[in-house]
Amino acid sequence: MSESLAKAEHGPESGHVPPKLVDDVRVSLYHVHLPKLDDADVVRFDADRSRLSRGPNFDVLVPYLRFASEHEARSHLSAAD
Repeated sequence: MSESLAKAEHGPESGHVPPKLVDDVRVSLYHVHLPKLDDADVVRFDADRSRLSRGPNFDVLVPYLRFASEHEARSHLSAAD
């Protein structure tokens, strides 16, 4: 997951993601983002076992994820023009 997010952050067209960026994303996920999503019941994050699953509020987030994904796709298409 860290590498995919780092690639999206760095720019998927580059093909190469610096290992330091992957590490930074992993640390940020583990210590900041996943605990916050767990607190909001969007995911269940068990840091001790490195397990991640959907939480009871996950479906509330789905429309926002779809919107963000569609917006990003449109941005990439217009940038290619």
